Amino acid sequence: MELESQAIINALNANPAVRIAALRSLKNDVVGDIQKKTLWVQHGLLPHIVRVLATSPSPRDRPGKGTRQSFPITIDPLNEDETAQLQALQLLGSFATGMRTILPILSTAVARCS
Repeated sequence: MELESQAIINALNANPAVRIAALRSLKNDVVGDIQKKTLWVQHGLLPHIVRVLATSPSPRDRPGKGTRQSFPITIDPLNEDETAQLQALQLLGSFATGMRTILPILSTAVARCS
């Protein structure tokens, strides 16, 4: 396996910049490759990816409900926590594509993180 499983799992538990790099690297490794996806699932990676989604992103100052907004609305760039979550979502989407066997494993991982 090109990427070391324990190193990736450790990186997913590191600071957001390291987490983002690990998720991107992993995504580049598995997109379009069922065999690599299967190996990563067997190495128990899914719960760690789901855990990235379960972490709370850094708070942002946003107008609350009922607050008038001026137009045009500007879209703020994602912070590091949100970028890590986006990468995790894209990665889970890649795992789910073409791997029907992954859905029970993914639902178990989500249940453990809840």
